[in-house]
Amino acid sequence: MILTYPTSVSVTEVNIVKDKPSEKMGLSLKNTPRESGIGITGLSREESSLRGTAIRATGGQVLVAINGNPDIPDAKTASSMISKSTRLSLLVCEQHHDFANASKQACIQVVAAPFWRHNPGINFASTRGRTLVTVSKIFKRGPFAEHKYISVGDIVLAVNGIPVSKPEDADKALRLPQADSSVTVLHTIDMNYFRAAAMNAVDTSKITGTGATLSFKPDPHDATKQHHVMHVKRVGHTDKHVRIRYDPETQHMYDPEPFTKLCPEGDYIRTDFSNPKVFYRNWYCLGALKFINMFNKIVDENLDPLEDSACEYSWRNSPSNAIATTAPISPSSSSSVPEVEVYVPTNHDLSLRSLTRTKSHDDDEHEDYIAC
Repeated sequence: MILTYPTSVSVTEVNIVKDKPSEKMGLSLKNTPRESGIGITGLSREESSLRGTAIRATGGQVLVAINGNPDIPDAKTASSMISKSTRLSLLVCEQHHDFANASKQACIQVVAAPFWRHNPGINFASTRGRTLVTVSKIFKRGPFAEHKYISVGDIVLAVNGIPVSKPEDADKALRLPQADSSVTVLHTIDMNYFRAAAMNAVDTSKITGTGATLSFKPDPHDATKQHHVMHVKRVGHTDKHVRIRYDPETQHMYDPEPFTKLCPEGDYIRTDFSNPKVFYRNWYCLGALKFINMFNKIVDENLDPLEDSACEYSWRNSPSNAIATTAPISPSSSSSVPEVEVYVPTNHDLSLRSLTRTKSHDDDEHEDYIAC
């Protein structure tokens, strides 16, 4: 897994008028399993009116709205909408997923929703020392209500093509609908997907050597469906369960009830905590606590470079000076984007299928490429 700041968060509007309603655009489309939009795989017609526009003939872009409508369930519907329109307004952005290999999909996704002038439908907060922006609330009455591609706690990298690193910057950018359209576009990090990938990246061979096998399941008592229960299994011992929570400020994993694992000094193993007088049970220290520390290290290795990039691009493209146009916002050639790789072991004892988002029925039904 590689988590880096996207090479471009620009959102471009393409406007054309057909010579006649039956004119074919030659636009090849494909469903995207985890994004609010349809994948553009290229242009199949040499005489297409879209050639010479911001839509590339080689593809690698995502169609997020057609004529101001971001509600595009699948590629077949998008093709029908394009075919029936004489005047076309297409909102596109860069693709951040590898459609050919679902296991290589990035955590970064594009979320599009209608722009409501009197109700943004979403609220922002800061995290990681005011270096990143998160979704703090999604209102029940608003354009993001019941949106399946965004959740409370997701990190927001850009709003309407403007990089943001503070909540007030995100609020200002939210008031600028992209290119005078009626659509709000967010570039976000799916934190549920990121946490599941980070859990898979933990080298469990350093934990299973102690005789402990770890697995995770969603916490049945958690209404937000973002927290988990760690199951610790050891041969010849009673299974243990540890409630897991995530700190919204640091994004670290932690145990809200560590005091229940304390033990007397005579039967102890000392942790790496700063307090040398705190002792925990052997299974907890070498199993659960060791996994938590390794997970948090992976989170920091990924988010630290992301913070640097987010603050840099947000500073250079402040909403007070930005204009919602089709101008791309991407890293300059003189500054390199730091990249951190997280290597996922092929063998691990974690059961994390419940943590990843499943592909919708529509995605399975319309897997073929669509040309319009």
